[in-house]
Amino acid sequence: MASDLCLAARQRGGRTRAAFLFDWGEGRAAFDPAAAAGRVAAALEAALAAEGLHAEVHLPPLTEA
Repeated sequence: MASDLCLAARQRGGRTRAAFLFDWGEGRAAFDPAAAAGRVAAALEAALAAEGLHAEVHLPPLTEA
């Protein structure tokens, strides 16, 4: 089974060095590190907020000065 694969790499202005975009006849795949970091931050914030709704508070005991 033979297939032809051609991969061209070029840097576009405005994209970070870790970003990529693959485009082929049937579709495309892309990765944007800034957008991924935003999604991770939003998921972490939501998880921490959900945990805060039922978490036990661990504060040190109050002492009189």
